[in-house]
Amino acid sequence: MKMDDKQFEKRMVLLKKSYDRMDTQLDPNKVLQQIDEEKATHNTQVIQKNPVKRQKASVWLVSIASVLLLGILGTSYMIQQPEELSNSEQQIMQEKQEEQQKTYRDWANELTEKYEHQKEEIRKELMVSLDELNAFSYIQNIENEFNNYTNNRSAERITAEMAENLQRMEDSLLEKLTTPRRVFEAIDGKKPLTFEESYKIYDLYEQPAIQLESFYSGLLEPYEHLLKKKVPSSQYPLELQTIIETASEQGMELSINDNGSYAFKANPINGAFAFEEAKYLHPDSLGYFEYSQKGYLVMDKDDVRYSLEETLEILTSFERALLADKNPGSRYYYMLRDRFEYTWTALLKGTPKHPALLADGTINKDYITFLQQLADGKHSKVVKQIAATILQELAQQQTSTTRDGLAAYDIWQALLQAKGEKAGFRNYDTFHFSYMDEAEAVRIDKLYQQYREGGKETLLNQLSPIDMVALYLYAIMVGDHALQQALVIPNTVIDTSRFNHLDNLTAISQLGESNVPHKYPLVSVRMKEDSNDKAVIIKLMKNNNGHNRIIGIAD
Repeated sequence: MKMDDKQFEKRMVLLKKSYDRMDTQLDPNKVLQQIDEEKATHNTQVIQKNPVKRQKASVWLVSIASVLLLGILGTSYMIQQPEELSNSEQQIMQEKQEEQQKTYRDWANELTEKYEHQKEEIRKELMVSLDELNAFSYIQNIENEFNNYTNNRSAERITAEMAENLQRMEDSLLEKLTTPRRVFEAIDGKKPLTFEESYKIYDLYEQPAIQLESFYSGLLEPYEHLLKKKVPSSQYPLELQTIIETASEQGMELSINDNGSYAFKANPINGAFAFEEAKYLHPDSLGYFEYSQKGYLVMDKDDVRYSLEETLEILTSFERALLADKNPGSRYYYMLRDRFEYTWTALLKGTPKHPALLADGTINKDYITFLQQLADGKHSKVVKQIAATILQELAQQQTSTTRDGLAAYDIWQALLQAKGEKAGFRNYDTFHFSYMDEAEAVRIDKLYQQYREGGKETLLNQLSPIDMVALYLYAIMVGDHALQQALVIPNTVIDTSRFNHLDNLTAISQLGESNVPHKYPLVSVRMKEDSNDKAVIIKLMKNNNGHNRIIGIAD
């Protein structure tokens, strides 16, 4: 195919445009110059027989060389581009990281100024030295958080998410650097607080209040003799007056403890120095403040510390908080629930001050009256049905297996039911589980054969709670009703329908025995057909001879 002069010129124009689109590193001017020089060289050569033909051949050579050069340079350009782009992105990321680090350091410096200023204000408010302030564990926790925010390593590890949350981190830290008075003064009073907002007030208040209560009470020791003389407070030394005034500003009042010594007691809701802002708290949240004031003292060993009426008022307050709280995983919820369960268990079984049975073994009429009030719905929604069941059993049999086998677990189940939540059992961490495999099934079978061969009662009395439950399930599986009766408390009726289809012990996934001390052992049973969060709790108690026997099954 031949190329005329016009075609040649068009080809040159196209080549030049291609060069112009390339990166500057290709230097198209030099390439064109090289082409022109090549053309000039051909023009100065000796005229040959067919100059046009030779010129076109030279043009072809130049064009091919140019295309090859363009390909080589273009390939080099395309290979180098990602590397340059990567370097550019890294530089942008590095600059952004450096900018974030600078922003973080500036924020940390500003936070330090605010933190130190607020901490000094609190020190003056509490009338303590810096060493005394730093000795409070709640201050130490805040100090650790502050140091974690402001050290250089935190700036170096800054992330985009952290950079976006600096204000939230600051607000959270300074919010916890507080006093009981400041917690309540932070309530704006524009409208009543929700339960969640009220719970947050308690969360901020609890630790400072408890620790300051103990601290100021300790300062009273040198003045104990003077306080017991009951002289007018105007005659107190200035130091003692200052202590009392400072404590009262934090919602604490002077009182006498069980040992007859003077101490400060925090009462921010109903005390002589209660905070005005407390009226905005949600009523259901007051159970937590009640617990902080005297809830952990409601029981003194096996009996209630206060009068029955006052104890029931406290329990009613606890119940409202427990039913309203949607966060059962919190530490405060657990402590409140534990005291609630323990106290109700004691009252329903009878205490030395409020016995269920008199010395001659007859039923206490006051106890019956108490149960009737509960069964009628007075004082508690949670234990209403339990009280009604005990009352019915006493009326029919003059004894109650429900009362005899009652444990804190039963109160917890009733609480879950009242909250409209599914029944369950305590944290799996409190149970030691063993898997029911073929070897374990064989071992239980051997226990059963030993029982059949003789020494029946002796063998049963020596069983651990978990083996007793395993043997009980085995008895259900093989239809040994005599063994079933021997393993339960007399006159106890247990619904075993959920185990009626048990044809092999390996259908059981796990057996778990609670490793938390209980007055009544608890054993959990998980079936393979059930989901992991389902279990059956089997309760045991001591019989008249002091040996464990099964008292009931709960979902």
